[in-house]
Amino acid sequence: MQVTAILNSYQDKLIQAGEGYGADIAVQRQDELDLKSEQQVRSLLAMGRAARVLDLGAGRGAQAARLLRAGASLSVAVDIHGFADDFAHLTSAARGRAVFVQTDLNSEDWPEDIRAAANETEFDVVIFQRTIHY
Repeated sequence: MQVTAILNSYQDKLIQAGEGYGADIAVQRQDELDLKSEQQVRSLLAMGRAARVLDLGAGRGAQAARLLRAGASLSVAVDIHGFADDFAHLTSAARGRAVFVQTDLNSEDWPEDIRAAANETEFDVVIFQRTIHY
């Protein structure tokens, strides 16, 4: 993981999200939407419900891992790049509830790739915020 100079007033550094995909900000800090998704997981748990999480464009899976620590019953991190080893390392305490899926969200097959890897098609919390601008 190559780290360079500070990028902005948040003190983010350029930790590559993958060739041509800018900085992986989620490994450095949580923003308001990240915190709200964590809150949603805890709310579902407080209601006695499962919290199945899908993080599309997850990069190294930092937010997906945080949601596991918040109590998610399943956290599926999806990215075009092969960060499965990074995600497994971040979630070692909850490895049985963590799935990394390498797929291209521009392909028609990505929903099937997720279903095949995670054996799940329904999610309670879906995160997609760091993908759309790419």
